[in-house]
Amino acid sequence: MSSANARAQKPEWLVRVPGDGGAVAGAGVLIDQYHVVTCAHVVANQFGEPSPTAGTGPAPNDAATVEFPFSGSAAVRRVAQVVEWQPIAEDLSGDAAVLRLAEPVVATAAPLAFPSSVLGHRFSVHGFPSGDSAARYVTGRLGGASGPTGDWLQLDADSGVGWAVERGFSGAPVFDHDVGAVVGIVVMTDAHRSGHMLPMSALRSWWPWLLDRRVEDASWTAHWLPRARGSERQSDTGVWYFTGRDAARQRVCDWLADPTAPALVVTGGPGTGKSALLAHLLVTANPAWADVVPTSGPRPPVGAFDVAIHISGLSGDDVVRQVADAVGLDVATAPELLAAMRQRRQAGQMPVVMVADAVEEAASVAEARQIAVLLRNLAGTGAARVLAGVRTAPSGTKRAEILGAFGSIPRLPLESRAFQRNEDVADYVCLRLTHDDFQSRYRNRPPGELRRISWAIARRARYNFLIAQLTTLWLTQATTPPLNIGEPGWERILPETVGEAMEEYLRHCGADPELVRRILTALAFSRGSGLPFGCSWLTISDALHPAHTHTLADLETVFHSAANYLIERTDDGNEQASYRLYHHALDEHLRDHCTKYTPQPNPHQAIVRALIDALPVREHGRDWATADAYTRTHLAGHAVEAQQLDTVLDDPSFLLYAEPGPLLTALSHARTEEGQLVASTYRLSQHQHRHRHPVDRCRILALDAARLGANELQHRINTAQKHLMAPDQVIWRVRFATGSRLPTAAIATLTGHTNEVNAVAVTELDGR
Repeated sequence: MSSANARAQKPEWLVRVPGDGGAVAGAGVLIDQYHVVTCAHVVANQFGEPSPTAGTGPAPNDAATVEFPFSGSAAVRRVAQVVEWQPIAEDLSGDAAVLRLAEPVVATAAPLAFPSSVLGHRFSVHGFPSGDSAARYVTGRLGGASGPTGDWLQLDADSGVGWAVERGFSGAPVFDHDVGAVVGIVVMTDAHRSGHMLPMSALRSWWPWLLDRRVEDASWTAHWLPRARGSERQSDTGVWYFTGRDAARQRVCDWLADPTAPALVVTGGPGTGKSALLAHLLVTANPAWADVVPTSGPRPPVGAFDVAIHISGLSGDDVVRQVADAVGLDVATAPELLAAMRQRRQAGQMPVVMVADAVEEAASVAEARQIAVLLRNLAGTGAARVLAGVRTAPSGTKRAEILGAFGSIPRLPLESRAFQRNEDVADYVCLRLTHDDFQSRYRNRPPGELRRISWAIARRARYNFLIAQLTTLWLTQATTPPLNIGEPGWERILPETVGEAMEEYLRHCGADPELVRRILTALAFSRGSGLPFGCSWLTISDALHPAHTHTLADLETVFHSAANYLIERTDDGNEQASYRLYHHALDEHLRDHCTKYTPQPNPHQAIVRALIDALPVREHGRDWATADAYTRTHLAGHAVEAQQLDTVLDDPSFLLYAEPGPLLTALSHARTEEGQLVASTYRLSQHQHRHRHPVDRCRILALDAARLGANELQHRINTAQKHLMAPDQVIWRVRFATGSRLPTAAIATLTGHTNEVNAVAVTELDGR
């Protein structure tokens, strides 16, 4: 359980609003130490306004009273004043208020999120039914649009379990357990266990400053802050190692100041500091962190950036969703996003300034190229300004096409003489060798000797920040002998490449180096946000090293060794965190080593085979219902790398349990006639699969197979349905469908357009 989900069991951010005459008027949510959000009618009820008209008039001038029942042993009470007011309109829209406390409250504020879609997500909410002062707890699922104007979302309480959403819950914070944050407040209740939520996206449309209170996504602590500091991962001591790069920072500041420049691409090889530069600029411009960053030199204006996306492991759909969520748009595809952003600009809204890092580390090279095109097109709408970080690659390679997809957008080449300053790397080394974070034996070296060592490390590293970082990690380990600069040729033991630096570090990390290498190699081959601590990590480790069997104790050994510094945690709101190596160059080194020195001719084939073999075999075949989240999400991607996607698609049960987003990304790689038929069938109703139960997906796929005249596939899908149903359930079989023989070349289904079509455009996508 994530920390936010755990805190939601007894949320300190829950507010109780006393009513007139002793009963409780409703609830609210603490969003920072001074501000509470609730319903307008709840505030009006406190002042004796009767329910039919409560919240329809102007904001009360009198001081309100609020209480925090979960903030300590005794409920804390505060006086507050209405500072924002959205009364109930004739069409029943509105009904929200913001109160400012006269004194701050010491309680955990709610993590806020503004997702574009929460359909089917699990929620929980605390309220005060029938005006009782004791809080009650309700769970359920978030439904679709509701309310008089469709701006609310329905709250469906779990049937027959515990309390229902009822009177006394108005204003209460609705916590989304899939997102890990509060996504709205209860605005109205019904008589049959359900209620309605006013989403945070609606509140933000009235009060844009609420966006500053949103919970930072997992990439903030896993990626942006560590890179901004120049450390491997989130430092427990908060040490800042970032040095110099004044010319590059000034170039970005100049770009920010020029509204006619839609985009800028920061380029460089691995380890040249692209991520550190972007992260340092982003954190320095963050209102909550600007005063904390100790680095001198050029700085962007506070609030300069609106959106930050770490693209490593993401698909194009993931990027679209993150941009849409950040901006508050309800779209699902790149064309929809571009159209919505143009409309946003035409409505007079200011351009959104985006930071996009590690574009080349997307889910695949093809995805990275498409994401680059999307970012270029977003900048071309005039509704967004894009600052992107992209790794350079040799001309003529597939990876070079990623940078090429940005077209003529200006570059900021970090390896050019205009922006590379060797002293920055030497200063960086010196800081890392002497700071308390490492309990280093170099701290007390004479200044002249320390500078000599720092420059030697920087020179051997070819002034590459990543190699210098790994070298200092190695040198500051307790098991590494200190450098003796009086010994002839002492500089020659210093690493010159990422591989050499990593090997030295592994040899002195305090654990069995070969065990550590095997465990970390599984991370190097992982996809997306990495591997969770558990079975899938062990399964892949065993697959890549068949002579060894790995255990949870082995994972613990690595986590408790110095090798833990090479691992970063990624927590994107799921119940279980995932882990990956903190730099893509480390992945590449371990993958190359595995390919050269292990007996696996194709590691991805071994991974695919192992993940499938880990599933129990039933009478009807593999039991995909037992597959873990990693297998459901990333098996298709591994199968593409292994050139075995067609074989995996041959099992219709896989289609029912695989995560639709990554599967749709992989389907374009089907090569056999049978595999392409399955891909076409799945794509016909792809928009229906994303939030469906496997039984529903099975029926949809069977119907689409019938529409395509794929009789054998239709029969296998119908057969799979039989094994999904309980013995007493009615099996819904597809026998035939009209409109058969639809084009099997379909690659997408366009939805949401209900008006007449006056024109069409023809283009080429992925060579088709």
